Amino acid sequence: MHIETALSTAPDLDAALDDCCRSLRAAFGRRPLDGVIVFATPTLGNHDRIPGLVHDRLGATTLVGCSAGGVIGSQREIEQGPALLVAGLAWKGVRIGATHIDRGDLPSPDAPPAAWRELLASPAPTGVMVLCDPFTFPTDRLLTGLDYALPSVPKFGGLASGGRSPGQHRLFCGRDSHDSGAVLATLSGELQIDTVVAQGCRPLGAVGTITRIDAHYLLEIDDRPALAFLRDQLQGLDEDQRRAAERSPLFLGFEMDPFQLEEPDSGEFLIRNLVGFEEQRGAVAVAANLAVGRRVRFHLRDRESSAEDLRLQLAASASTPAAQAGLLFSCLGRGEGLYGVGGHDSARFADRFGPIPLFGFFCNGEIGPVGGATHVHGYTSAFAILRGTVVEDEA
Repeated sequence: MHIETALSTAPDLDAALDDCCRSLRAAFGRRPLDGVIVFATPTLGNHDRIPGLVHDRLGATTLVGCSAGGVIGSQREIEQGPALLVAGLAWKGVRIGATHIDRGDLPSPDAPPAAWRELLASPAPTGVMVLCDPFTFPTDRLLTGLDYALPSVPKFGGLASGGRSPGQHRLFCGRDSHDSGAVLATLSGELQIDTVVAQGCRPLGAVGTITRIDAHYLLEIDDRPALAFLRDQLQGLDEDQRRAAERSPLFLGFEMDPFQLEEPDSGEFLIRNLVGFEEQRGAVAVAANLAVGRRVRFHLRDRESSAEDLRLQLAASASTPAAQAGLLFSCLGRGEGLYGVGGHDSARFADRFGPIPLFGFFCNGEIGPVGGATHVHGYTSAFAILRGTVVEDEA
């Protein structure tokens, strides 16, 4: 496995491409590239030129990527201003393929698993990277279908960012640039992929059971108005915890395994946003599908809890075989805005795995598995850790 990354903050696209392609050609020499992954910020100009220009300068069996509000690579996280990240991949024994799909290409809800596998360049991948346009594509529906068809295969990725309305994002596949849909990149062969999703929250108060709902409104927990239940949890905090809750956003965690008998531990929740409160009914609006009988717990997120969760999740990742590279899909709401300094999550990855290549982008939503199912998350960092055999440079 040979992976190199090149990052440029040159102010225009042609200069940035010159920087990145020159660096990668120097690193790979005459070796052909099996794959190229590209993430580009909107201030660089016309993204539609990128796939063809990269192909002409580097050549590659497969090219994928998307527009990005910020890019990650070469031990840097660029959250503001122009930036281009190009990663080159040459993997002996690994096959890389990619397809672009639109909403209309998705199988019907009652389609068999084979119909979902037909969306992919490989019917039996080791892993699938998913890049989607947040305005035009039903990502949750796609992930549900892929989990149904390939339950043991890790899916990871993110929603394109940097635009503010439909048509402003770009997805790259081969020589083409698309303003809608999704790109599915498959990795197959002698490769192991592990995923880590750091949701960055800590629990608040007690676990309760949903007893009444109205669509996305949580009406009752433990047969009490949901808002009253929440206020009881806040009142039960000590002074330091109460101050943290006052300055940090609140979230609702859902138990990941609704069939387990024991009460879920603090890390066993899928975190979802609270989107409003309704005093008259004592209700809490949640950005999630609700179900009576599901156990829940309120959570808060701040820099301390986020940093500790990231450390614990990375520490729990396997040690063997050795990690050779990683991809990082991080929320636009993390980075310097959360931690007060740039490069925090990349640095923690390096603390755990050493100075191996890590690259990715800041997303409108991060894709990764929690509790055996793949979800679109918010405010998370989702990693894909690539493990395989190092390939020595060829003359």
